[in-house]
Amino acid sequence: MAGTRTFTDVKHGGRYVASSPISAAKKAGRQHMGTGRSIVIHLRETTAGSAHHEYKYRVKRSKMRVPKIVERDGVEIVYKYTTVAKAI
Repeated sequence: MAGTRTFTDVKHGGRYVASSPISAAKKAGRQHMGTGRSIVIHLRETTAGSAHHEYKYRVKRSKMRVPKIVERDGVEIVYKYTTVAKAI
């Protein structure tokens, strides 16, 4: 997969493949957040040949003002929340 990088969550464990560290942080946040409102994600890049930089993000789950409705295979899916990440 061209343009993909791998990241490991230092605090909670887990390996994430994404094009950017913020995308990996959002994936980790959605997986580890549960019912909470925010979580701190500490990632280390583990791509072969990289400098193994470390990144920290605060990931929040926020409710959208207008839910997004998508139809997939004849089934209507409603998305009520979005995931927002900010570097700290």
